[in-house]
Formats: sequence, structure tokens, C-alpha cells
Amino acid sequence: MKKAVFVLLCCTAFLAFGAGGAWAAQFCVSKAADLQTDLTTASSNGEDNVIMVVQGTYTGNFTYGSSSGKSITLQGGYTAGCVSQVFNPAKTVLDGNHAGAVLALQDTNGGNISVREFTIRNGNNTTGSGGGVFAYSSSTLGTGGTITLSGNTFTGNTGGEAGGVYAQSYSNSGTGGTITLTENTFTGNYAYTAGGGVFAYSSSNSGAGGPITFTWNTFTGNTADEAGGVYAYSYGETGSGQIYFYENTIKGKYAYSIGGGVWVSSYSSSSGTGGNLVLLGNTITGNYSYDGGGGVYASSYSSSGTSGATTLTQNTISGNTAYGLYSGGAGVFINAISDSGPGGTITLTGNTVADNHMYGPGGGVYCQIATTTGTTGTVIFEANTITGNIAHDGYGGYTPMLSRILQV
Repeated sequence: MKKAVFVLLCCTAFLAFGAGGAWAAQFCVSKAADLQTDLTTASSNGEDNVIMVVQGTYTGNFTYGSSSGKSITLQGGYTAGCVSQVFNPAKTVLDGNHAGAVLALQDTNGGNISVREFTIRNGNNTTGSGGGVFAYSSSTLGTGGTITLSGNTFTGNTGGEAGGVYAQSYSNSGTGGTITLTENTFTGNYAYTAGGGVFAYSSSNSGAGGPITFTWNTFTGNTADEAGGVYAYSYGETGSGQIYFYENTIKGKYAYSIGGGVWVSSYSSSSGTGGNLVLLGNTITGNYSYDGGGGVYASSYSSSGTSGATTLTQNTISGNTAYGLYSGGAGVFINAISDSGPGGTITLTGNTVADNHMYGPGGGVYCQIATTTGTTGTVIFEANTITGNIAHDGYGGYTPMLSRILQV
């Protein structure tokens, strides 16, 4: 009997805690109208908030706007009365009915934002950012809030920028916050500009951009002008954050411009260091771009500081196509340069780059590592399998470019 009581007390305490172990206000929602009511209440109650959503379909366009700096967490999959939670996004559906963004969550004082275990579909935000989810946390002096999306499915959403998810953590003079996406699925989303599946952006006006991490996500059949699947960008004046991709599957994307599957970019606009780019164990296949980087477009850049390192390890990059009007690399395009500082190091180890088709330079891998007045970067290839790639201008699987002017 004592053991049973102990378990009950532990579970009750767990539900009462929010971000960082702080006590949180809790809401149990079973109706669409109540979901909006509770989001409105949470925006001004001065507490960290957890909104638990009972399994079912909720049609509407749900908004949260706060300046409290407190966290907001939405979690789907609960049984009646929020007694227990089932970890299956198909159980809890948020449907935008093609009338606007499905979820628009904003905190202007650095509050954390978290969305877990939902299917988010039929958002339509063609004049804004984020058809499925718009998540924005900003701070004037401190660090932008952490944005976390895990265990969700995003399907059939349309945005002007970012079809499935637009996630930005911003600080004016501090550091951009951390953005993390884990075990999400993105299918059939569309953006008119960039990021058919996701646009993730950690930035600072006069400080440093923060890190962005993607782990175990699946992207299939998303489309945009740039970055059909993923656009991940860290930007800051004094430095930029690392972008880390681990064991994601990215296939069947289309971009009218650069980066059919993935566009990752880390940029320092002053003398800071461009963030490192790390792609490990991903499968990137069957993507298309009308310009370069059919599978991957990766750029670490600093205006006058040091370009970051770009590392690709044990990825499979195959069957991608690009036309290369202004750049190259049907499989991979990598840009690691600084205008006046040292160029970065590009390392490819144990990757399979196969059967990519380029109507320009670099059928498999195309690298740009030069600087205007600084030191040229370094390209390291170790134990890669590069086979069956085609480039119509005569370049083979690997083309290191030592000029800032791309060959056409």
C-alpha cells in the first residue's frame, strides 16, 4: 500500500512541474474553444504553463501572445481528464481548416516554447511565416527563449515562409536561444519562399546566434523556393551557433532555387566565428533543386573572422538532382569562407555519395573554401564512397573550388 501511494505522489508532482523544475499552471483541454481560452489565460497569468490536450480533433487557429518571459508547453495525447498520456501524434489533431496558421505562439520576453505529440495539419498562412506552427521568442538584452518541437506530425500546411514550422529565437544584444526538433515528421508542406518543412532561425542583432539541433526527424515531399525540406540558420554579429543534424531522413524535396533537401547556414557578420556545421548519419535522397545543392547546401561564413568547420560523417546522399545555374553540387554544396579571415575546414568521412545528377559542376560534392584576403581553407576526404555521380560540364564527384566566383 505504501508503494502505491508513493507512485501516485511522484506522478502528481511530475505533472505540477514545468520548465526548469518550476511550479507550473496546468490546464486540461478537451474542446477547441477551451484550448484558445486557456492559451489566452496562460499568456497573462505570470506563470509557467502546461496545457494538456485530450485525444481528439481540434479545428481552429490557436494563438498565444505574451510578454511574461514564462514558458508555454502544449502536450497532446491525454486520455479523458488528463489522467495519462499516450505518445502518438495521430491521437491528437490540430486542424487549421486552411484559414490561417494552426498554432501561433509568441513571447517577447524570452519565454520558452514547447509543442509535443500533435498532428498539425491544413494550416494556411501564405502572407506570413509558419503555416503549421509559428513559434517566436525574443529578448531585448538576455537570451532568446528555447524552442522545442518533439514527436509531432506536420502535414499539408502552407506558409509564405516555412510551410510546416517557423521557429525563431531572437535577442537584440544577447544570444539567440536554442532550437531543437526531435522525432517529428513533415510531409507535403509548402512554402512560397524558404523552408518547405521547417525554417529554424536563431539570431542576434549585436550578439551571437544560438545552436540549432535536428535529431531523428523525417521529411518527405515538402516544397519551397529555397530549401525544400529544411532551412536552418544561425546568425549573429559577434558569432553564430552550431547547427547539428543527426540521423534524419530527408527525401523527395523540391526547391526552385538552392538546397533541395537541406539548407544549413551559420553566419557571423563581423569578426566572430561562423558556427560549425555537423551532419552525422543522415539519409538524404531523391531531392531536387533548380540551382545547386540538390541534397545539401551547407554554408559557414564570417565577414572578417574565422569560418566554422563543416563535417559530414556517415551520411548517405544519393539520387539527388540539381541544375546549377549559379552554383554546383547535385549531392552536396559546401561553402566555408571568410571575406578577410581564415577559410574553414571541410571534412567528409565515411559518407556514401552516389548517383547524383548535376547539370553543372560537381555531380557529387562541390566545395568552396577561399577567402578574399585571408587564408584558404582545407578539404579533407577520408574513406568515402563516391560513385555514379554525373556532372555535365565534365567535373566528377568532387570539385574543390578555390575561388569565391562560382563556375557556371
